Amino acid sequence: MPTKARQREIKKEFPQMIFVPLKIRLIKYVIDGTSYCIGTTLMDKQYTIDALKSVYHDRWGIEELYKVSKNLIEVDDFHGRSERTVKQELYAHFVLITMSRLCARASEHLLASLLNLPVDEESEAEQTIQVNFKNTLTTVARHLEEILYAPSIYINQVMTELVCSISRYYHKKRKGRHYARESKQSAQQWNTRRNSA
Repeated sequence: MPTKARQREIKKEFPQMIFVPLKIRLIKYVIDGTSYCIGTTLMDKQYTIDALKSVYHDRWGIEELYKVSKNLIEVDDFHGRSERTVKQELYAHFVLITMSRLCARASEHLLASLLNLPVDEESEAEQTIQVNFKNTLTTVARHLEEILYAPSIYINQVMTELVCSISRYYHKKRKGRHYARESKQSAQQWNTRRNSA
């Protein structure tokens, strides 16, 4: 349940709101020495800790797609108003991301061959390369009409030039590098900003 103070704030804006407590199941597990605690509304014991642990970490690909969709493409800013036009925008969005991922992968392979570096995720090497995905999205979007309408005899040349252009912006990716997430602001400042939003 929200705190009593938060309930009063919500009631000011939505006077008809009825608060119902939500029952959740807390699960704690350890992966590579790091403890995780997740909450779920799946109470049935058929959902074992191992199954939930696997599903929770497998969903990060979807979370990454949503982050790219929302932050880089602003997919939630629809231009169409009907169901059909919104679907068209979503499909175009998925086509753009898929083409960008394919071009990024081709660019990484091109760079790996030129720089004699490993590019595979499963590689034992400490460093791999990664192209800038924001640049990739921008480049593919800028050349989308050219890609779609180029005569078939020129499409190979268009795609080669596109992949070479994307390859200019890359960085070395260091495996296993992560940092603890910490705020540089005091907790009081964070709560003030959050409540005003």
